Amino acid sequence: MKISVKTKYLIPVGCIATGGLFALLSATQYELWHPTKGPMPGFFPFLCGLLLLCAGIAGIFQARRDAEPDFQLDNWLLVACVFAVIGANYIIGFLPSLFLFSFGWLKLKERCSWKITLITMVVLLIIILGIFQFWLEIPFEKGLLFRNLLK
Repeated sequence: MKISVKTKYLIPVGCIATGGLFALLSATQYELWHPTKGPMPGFFPFLCGLLLLCAGIAGIFQARRDAEPDFQLDNWLLVACVFAVIGANYIIGFLPSLFLFSFGWLKLKERCSWKITLITMVVLLIIILGIFQFWLEIPFEKGLLFRNLLK
């Protein structure tokens, strides 16, 4: 017996499953609302889960009218790069992996000139380091390599 799965329903069903699970876990493991303090830590994750659930339901109805998608290999390049950045995040850290991804994407995929690439890298560095690292003091993952070098 061969089971046929319509690929156009995969993303809406995934949104429904993820949103439902997210809303359920937020509602059961965290407090949603306090009478005097207002929203508690579980409120916004619960709200995001419900919105994702509703988007998945709307996506099911939209997918019924759409044609079956054509998956080309080139379209999966960004997904593969994101997984590579996540993997590199644990090895070399967030900032170097983000910098390498952005540089590689601009030079190899978009084929931007050196001038545009370097200007973009400087602006990205100023924004990330200036705003997030120094001003907001957000700690970024250092990675195994830099954690061992800094000891």
